[in-house]
Amino acid sequence: MQNKVRIIFKKIKKKTKNVGSRIQKRILKTKENLRLHLLRIKANRCYKKNDLKNAILIWKEVYDKFEFSVQEYERYLRALINERELNIAIAIANDASTKHNSSKLFLLGLQISVEQGNSKNILKYFTKIDGDNVYNVIKDIDTWLTIIRIYIKSNALDKAKDILNNVEHLYPKHKKEIAELNLKLLIKTKQWKNAIELLLRLSANFENEFKLIMLYQIVGNTEEVNKRHKIFQDKYQSEIEQDEWGYRKLIIFDNGDSRIEFCKKLFKNEMVFLTFDSINMVWDNPSFGFKLLKKENTDIIAVRKRKKQEYQQDLTQETFLTIVKPMVENYKEKLAYGFSLGAYLSLYFASLLDFKILSLSPRLSIHPIYGRKHIIEKYEMKHNLELPENKNISPIIVYDPKNVLDNNYINNEVRKRYPNANIVEIPYGGHGTATYLRDTGQLKSFVHDFINNQIPVFDRNLRMADIEYYANLANECVKHKKYQWALNVIEEGLKLNAKSLKARQLKIRILMRLKEFEKALEYTEESIAMYKKDLGLRLSIVDIYIETAKLEKAKCSLSKLQSKYKNNKAIESRLKKISLTSHR
Repeated sequence: MQNKVRIIFKKIKKKTKNVGSRIQKRILKTKENLRLHLLRIKANRCYKKNDLKNAILIWKEVYDKFEFSVQEYERYLRALINERELNIAIAIANDASTKHNSSKLFLLGLQISVEQGNSKNILKYFTKIDGDNVYNVIKDIDTWLTIIRIYIKSNALDKAKDILNNVEHLYPKHKKEIAELNLKLLIKTKQWKNAIELLLRLSANFENEFKLIMLYQIVGNTEEVNKRHKIFQDKYQSEIEQDEWGYRKLIIFDNGDSRIEFCKKLFKNEMVFLTFDSINMVWDNPSFGFKLLKKENTDIIAVRKRKKQEYQQDLTQETFLTIVKPMVENYKEKLAYGFSLGAYLSLYFASLLDFKILSLSPRLSIHPIYGRKHIIEKYEMKHNLELPENKNISPIIVYDPKNVLDNNYINNEVRKRYPNANIVEIPYGGHGTATYLRDTGQLKSFVHDFINNQIPVFDRNLRMADIEYYANLANECVKHKKYQWALNVIEEGLKLNAKSLKARQLKIRILMRLKEFEKALEYTEESIAMYKKDLGLRLSIVDIYIETAKLEKAKCSLSKLQSKYKNNKAIESRLKKISLTSHR
C-alpha cells in the first residue's frame, strides 16, 4: 500500500515542482488523507479476513485522525472484545455513544460493561436502548438477569419488577434463575409471606432451606422455625461445621437512614442479642459487638445507621416493636447491648420488650436536658424525653461517675426509670467505657458475665493498664488546679503510650497552666512532627505565642492556617483575642 502511495505522489511531485508553499501544504494534506484512507480500507479488509490483531493496530493508529462510522465503531469494538481488550473497548464505546445514536453500539457498550461487571455502565447503556424495542434488541438471558440484579441492588425495585415480569414471559425455559431473582425482589421489598410461598415451591437446598427458617422467624411462626431448624441441622451438619462465617443475614427494615439487620446463626440456639450502633458507626461496616458476639451461640438483631453523627431519631418505638417483637418470642435468652448512643438506644427500645440490657455509658448528646449544649441546638429531638419506665428489668449500667455529663444522666434519669438497675462504676474510665474495658482486657469478660446472668465486676488492679485512666485522672487534677499533680499523672500515662494525641494535648495544656511556655512550645513542635495534620496542635502553638505576647508570630501562624482552614471558628476566635490583646 505504501508503494502505491509513493507512485501516486511521485507523479504529483513532477507536476507541482515549482508551486508555492500554500499549494505544497495542500498537497501534503492530500497525501496524509490518502494514506489514512488506504489504512482505513486495510483495517476493514483485515477485519473481514478475521485478522483482528492487525485490524486493531491500524484502528488504534488512525483513531484520532478521522470520524469513525457506526459500522467501523461496531467492528472495532467487536475486535477489541474478541481480543479481551475490554478497558480500551469501554473507552471507545463511551466515545462512540456520544457521537452516534445507535442501538448496535449501545448494545456492544452494554455487553462490555456486563463482562467487566461495571454496574454503573450497565445501567447507562441499558437506559440508552430502553424502550418498547429493548426486548427485541437484548436477546441474551444472562444480560437480562444481570440487569435485574443491578436494579435490585440499587433499590430500583419497581423497575426490576417490570423487567422481571417481561423476562419471565419471554424466557419460560429459565424458570429457576428467574424464580431466584423473584425471591431476591420479594425479600428486598419485605414481602415475607410471598417469599415464603415461593421458597416452598423452589428446590430444597442448604441456602433456600435456611432462608425459609429466617423468614418464618421474621413473621413470628415459632412452630415452623423450631421444626425446620432441627431438620436443617441434622441434614446439613457437616456443611454447617465447614461454613466459614456461620451466619446468614437479611435486612428486615430499611427506611433509608435506619436499618435493622437479622443475623441468624446456622446452629440452632436459644439466645438473641439486640445490638445498637454507636455514634460513629455506619451500616457498611460490621455491627456493634459483632466480632465478639459471633463467637457465641446467639442470633443477632442489629439496629444500624447509614451515617456517622446521626442520632437515629427517625426510628420510632412503634416501628421497632412491629418489626422486632414477633421475631424474638421463641428465644429463652433475650439480651441487648450498646455503648454511648447505642447504650441509650438499648434502654429506649429493648426495655419495651423486657430484654436484659448491658448499657455502657448511655448518652444522647442531643437531649434537651441531659445533652451537650453545643449539639442540642443543631438537632431536633423526636424521641420521647423520658426513657420507658420498667420496674421488671435490672439493666446493667456501666459508667464513669467522674464524667459530669454521664453522671447527671445516670442519676437523674436512668436510675428513676429503672429502679432495679445494677450500676457498675469505673472511676476515671471516661465516657469511652467500651474502649477502656477493651484496652484493659476486660470487655470480653464483662460480656461473658452478662451472658451468664452475672453482674460484671471491674478489676481495679487493671485500671492503670490504659492511658485513658491517666488522662482522665490528670484532667480531674486540672479541674481542681492541681497542675503539678496533673503533669506527674500524665507523664506516667505517656510511659504507656508516648504517641497518644489526647495525652500529648493534655500535657501541653498543663505546661501552659504551669507557665512553662518554653517546654510547652518545644513539646508542641515535637508533637506536630508526629501529627502533621492535626489543627489542635497548631492552635496550641498560637496559644503559646499569645500567652507570651508574641502577637506577630501568632498572626503569622494563624494566617497560614486561615489559607488552609477557611471560616474556622477556632481560628477566628484567636484572631479576635489577638486584636483585643494588642489594643490594651
